[in-house]
Amino acid sequence: MNSFLTHFLFGLRKYCGQFPTESDLPDFAQNLPTANAEAWKIAFQLNYGKNSLTENPVLLHSVFEFLKTGKSETQPYGFHPLSLDEQHIFPNGGKSEFKNLVEGFKSEWIKLTRLNAESFTDTLIFLSKKYFSNAGCSPDLSYVSLHEHLKTTAALADCLQRSENQQVLLVGAGLDNIQGFCYDIASSKAAKSLKGRSFFLQMLLDTLQQEIIHHPKVDACLGHVIYARGGKMYLLLPDNSDCQDALKELSRNLSEKFWRHFKASLHGFLEFEKLCVSEIDASAQAWRRLDNKIRATKNRRWADLFNPMNFDEFFNPIPEGGNNLDANTPDLPGSQTGKKMCRVTGEIIEKPSAANLLEEDRDSGQKIWVTEFVKFQADLAEGIRDADQYFWLRAKDGQQVRKEFFTGSETFISLPDDAFSGRNWNALRDNFQKQIKWSINKTIDFLPELSENMSYGFVFYGGNEQATMIENGAERVKFFHELAGLESDTDKGKGFHRLGVCRMDADRMGDMAWKATSSVALNASFSARLDLFLSGYINEIRRSRKEYREFLNILFAGGDDLLIVGRWDLVIDFARDLQQGFQRYIGGDFLTLSGGMAMVTSKFPIAKAVEMAGEAEDEAKKQGNAFTLLGEVVSWKDEFEFVQSFSKKLETWLAEEQSGISSSFIFKIYQFNRMKAAGEPHWRWLSAWYFQQAEKDNPRSHKIFDSLKRFVFTDKWTFENEPEVKFPDRALPLLTLAGKITDLKTRKNSKSDKI
Repeated sequence: MNSFLTHFLFGLRKYCGQFPTESDLPDFAQNLPTANAEAWKIAFQLNYGKNSLTENPVLLHSVFEFLKTGKSETQPYGFHPLSLDEQHIFPNGGKSEFKNLVEGFKSEWIKLTRLNAESFTDTLIFLSKKYFSNAGCSPDLSYVSLHEHLKTTAALADCLQRSENQQVLLVGAGLDNIQGFCYDIASSKAAKSLKGRSFFLQMLLDTLQQEIIHHPKVDACLGHVIYARGGKMYLLLPDNSDCQDALKELSRNLSEKFWRHFKASLHGFLEFEKLCVSEIDASAQAWRRLDNKIRATKNRRWADLFNPMNFDEFFNPIPEGGNNLDANTPDLPGSQTGKKMCRVTGEIIEKPSAANLLEEDRDSGQKIWVTEFVKFQADLAEGIRDADQYFWLRAKDGQQVRKEFFTGSETFISLPDDAFSGRNWNALRDNFQKQIKWSINKTIDFLPELSENMSYGFVFYGGNEQATMIENGAERVKFFHELAGLESDTDKGKGFHRLGVCRMDADRMGDMAWKATSSVALNASFSARLDLFLSGYINEIRRSRKEYREFLNILFAGGDDLLIVGRWDLVIDFARDLQQGFQRYIGGDFLTLSGGMAMVTSKFPIAKAVEMAGEAEDEAKKQGNAFTLLGEVVSWKDEFEFVQSFSKKLETWLAEEQSGISSSFIFKIYQFNRMKAAGEPHWRWLSAWYFQQAEKDNPRSHKIFDSLKRFVFTDKWTFENEPEVKFPDRALPLLTLAGKITDLKTRKNSKSDKI
């Protein structure tokens, strides 16, 4: 680790005017080994395929544009500290100066000198990330973040210096079957558990990362982590026998731990590949070999655990639900005599106790029983709600960590800050040899008054703020039916109430991701910029509108995968705002988002709804840069805006008695669309006759019907002063979709509460 710090400081001095000098360093760093300039030079070659670069800071350009076009021509980002503020997160032409970043970095440096060696190094990584993420590292590489350049080059130099040859280990680890684990929930009472599972997965990845870098034979730090988001991580480690032995040991233990705790629902993997200086296109070749290894591991998961002695454990069915439950068992505190079924997962609870009691169903009055693990996830969802920080705690040797805190490691636990606040936190902190405190979505003031053995940092996490309500004087997370706009799970209410379940991700991400593997620093920059928006700024979009805050939750945001749940009409608007914000963020259409939404009742099985949303998303991704809504795939570029705009026009016209636009007119549009889709040629003369009659009956609406008639027969839309737009062979499908949206929004009678 000292070698990494030496090289990281060596790189800093190139950009910060020889800062820090020896006198600026804390006591423990006074005798660090001298930086090895030759190792830095070789690391350059391994990182970029060339021996040297002009190491001068420049304005940062879009890494997405470079990966798509090979150029950097769009407006750059300004020299601002890393922040989710709108004025700093979008390209703005660069009206600030790099020296301001350096001065800000220096002003906070003094806080770090109070820390011990490990805490200093970890916290320094985040201070660099704060100040140097929005700067390019070289005129030749204006799309590579200065922070990622310093971090990855220092890690490569450290690994080369500690390796037994001119090679480095590229390590890949993570979680498999994330979506299956996260979404496979059997009950409509799963809102809190689903969010808790999402956060639990991030905890699991965090602790796996810590388990690897703190293994005594590995001796690494956070600077060796290329990135760790979306259920997977990549690291740079020295290629020596000790490190390889440690990784093999960790891999074996990982499989066993995951099987014992999760059975077949979740799998962990860890593989590594050699990155060789002498190999042409070394980085890309190593990433490809590593990816093949990981694919093979996923295809034969648990293979290293299987033997004839545990045949039954692997192949006998795992009890779930069923007829062996004692439904009449009284709901008494403490030990119970009858079995219960977990309302979230369907698993059997052999000996239910108070630890298995989630809450009382408000509608039926029955107790909701869950496994202890699900109860822990529900507690996590409550804890992460509005939390602005959380802790990792590394136990002292021999200390046993409570089993319900299991996150893949016996030596780390992770919970939101309020779970360890006040007396409980003070009582616990002395029992741990290391504490790590990460702020959530807050970068500017992540360094408070520092404690010597505490590391500080920040993380971007999508959805820590959730829609809540006050009940009996206490705040709680809303249930699905409340997100849909209903007061009760059994009350249909007035109007149309549905839950929108939306999944989105980036189009053709694989192609761009493979191009990024040509350089470790390039890949790190690409992943960091993606994480900044899709895990960080997504929260600002949700916070931007009162209705989003009250009726919409981000349940999962990892890598480029998103799951959004809320009132159906707001989910549509949020998906649009997210897509538009993403295009603005990357500076063009170099990378696009596609998504799909399922519209279901609040009692509909959430696992099935997520599956349906995934199928809708798949249809959109076939076209690319599109969204699937009510079974219709529409392009974000032009069609979606037309549908939204025309739907608003329909609402206005429906409210005007003499417009001639009515529910029956909208239904006629549906009919013509079905006839055309079925290949029935008489839709033409029938629709022409209908428009003519409607215009005769409503002469004041001549402009409306004339525009509609021209649109249906020419695919060209123009109305009043609007510019003409054309949608070849798409007029009737778009009119139909707009009509459906208008129909659902304007329904007032609960008897018509069906699609």
